[in-house]
Amino acid sequence: MKENKFLLKVGDFIVNFRYLFLSIFILLTVICGININNTKVNYDITSYLPNDTETKEGMEIMEKEFGELNQMQVLITDISYDKALEKVEQIKNIKNVKNVSFDNNKNYYKNNNALIIIELGNVNNSIRDSVKKDVEKIVADSNYYIYVENEDNAVGGVNTILALIVAIIIIVLLLTSKSYFNVIIAFFVFGISIILNMGSNFLLGEISYITKAIAIVLQFGLSLDYLIIFLNHYMKEVSDTDNLLLAVKKTVTKSIKEIFASSLTTIAGLMALVFMQLKIGGDIGIVMSKGIICSMLTVILLLPCLLIIFNKPIMKLQHRNFIPNTKRLSNIILNKHNQFENLFNPLRIKGLSTIPKYADNIFSNMKGFVESKIQRNKNWYSNNVEIKNINGINVGIYKENNKTYKVNTKCPHLGCSLIFNEKEKTW
Repeated sequence: MKENKFLLKVGDFIVNFRYLFLSIFILLTVICGININNTKVNYDITSYLPNDTETKEGMEIMEKEFGELNQMQVLITDISYDKALEKVEQIKNIKNVKNVSFDNNKNYYKNNNALIIIELGNVNNSIRDSVKKDVEKIVADSNYYIYVENEDNAVGGVNTILALIVAIIIIVLLLTSKSYFNVIIAFFVFGISIILNMGSNFLLGEISYITKAIAIVLQFGLSLDYLIIFLNHYMKEVSDTDNLLLAVKKTVTKSIKEIFASSLTTIAGLMALVFMQLKIGGDIGIVMSKGIICSMLTVILLLPCLLIIFNKPIMKLQHRNFIPNTKRLSNIILNKHNQFENLFNPLRIKGLSTIPKYADNIFSNMKGFVESKIQRNKNWYSNNVEIKNINGINVGIYKENNKTYKVNTKCPHLGCSLIFNEKEKTW
């Protein structure tokens, strides 16, 4: 089947201008890398609630009655009440601290342990971190614990999940690729696409802390198949021709349809989140859709250039296929004949149904043996055939034309005694 002429032209264009695309990606990566920390992160999950919901209205009433819910809690152990009060007065003077709650009530002071609650108001991540550092300086001479509400530790398990995802991706790439160097290229491409996605979030103004935490993990998982599709096509094409540029062009032509189809399906599902009543769905949907687009463009436009540049180490570090051959399984599924089918067929031994056949064979052999004893020419047999015990071994002797032939009458296979076949003149 001939490839679509348009896709062939696209493949030619991408390969011919590969260094231009490489330069563009390097420039964009630098720009986005600089702006990763310039994206404002919203830690107030309630801000994504629709204004007309009862939950939102209740939160507003609570804030009016009890103040902002953005708090920092400081627990100081082994401290006197008076010294704790000194710490409280110092904390009140910190910039951006709206209120400090502490008194001699058992809810705040008990068994020489002081709990100080600090209200920060609606502040961003950098201001919160600055306040936390100032508080740590004040309580540095004591044993203390600080908990910041809505801080990154709310999704602290994401780092563990990310490490697990990376390990799984390495295993998947080793199983699906044919070169160890493909794993290195894969993470380089993933790294570029993640920097482009996370660094371009500043264009949105702000993102939620939940979106920031899960974006990298989801982008890894949702775009892995693009890379596998492209690398598998490349290894096949490069093995069929000695022309490296032609192999990469054909790889782009064959991969682009599959990658576009997969990415559009994923983007459609993510964009459905935009229509959620809870506005954080739109935040996640837009950022993740942008991440899929970044991954797709990185694979299609940047990966061909990397494969051409690093073709030698890719070929040098090839490994055997770790996935076992499934041809036999596919033959069974497709109902195709396999030459080993009868050998591995568990029904090749028919069980009880074969007993009459084996009994008939045994009876025929016994019948032939008896007939050979009865119908034998006794005179000829006694003159030409005899069995002697020589040194404890039964030796069959047959004489013909003044020649004597001797053989051990013990069967070398089953250990039974041999008899002489008068018609064939053999034992």
